[in-house]
Amino acid sequence: MTLVRARLAALAASAGYGAYALQLIAEAAVPGHRPGERLDEAGLAQVASAVDVLAQCGYKQDGIADVVSHYRDHYDEARWRSEFWQRQLRTAALRFNHPRFYGLSPCEADPARLAQFGRLADDTARAA
Repeated sequence: MTLVRARLAALAASAGYGAYALQLIAEAAVPGHRPGERLDEAGLAQVASAVDVLAQCGYKQDGIADVVSHYRDHYDEARWRSEFWQRQLRTAALRFNHPRFYGLSPCEADPARLAQFGRLADDTARAA
């Protein structure tokens, strides 16, 4: 397994995204990708980054299909991806910059950032 594949697998597992969600993410992240096609390393890296962004947005596996189909239904083929990613990147940035309100992404791996907001995670776990 290559490093890119291993990173993608780790991010997908952290986010709780299965094969179907990854396929939808690949279609959204890699223009021209067809279901069932194998991705090269560059395509896998794009999908890994997309998984990280969507997890930061707070999407669960079941929500991926809904949000992708929403953008496909409301925009033409030439525009839906750009509209989709503009919104997702804004949402991910907002949530990343305000972990006190939104919590950390399931893909968060920065030990310093985790320690900085560790108390928040402990408080959230106790409240649940």
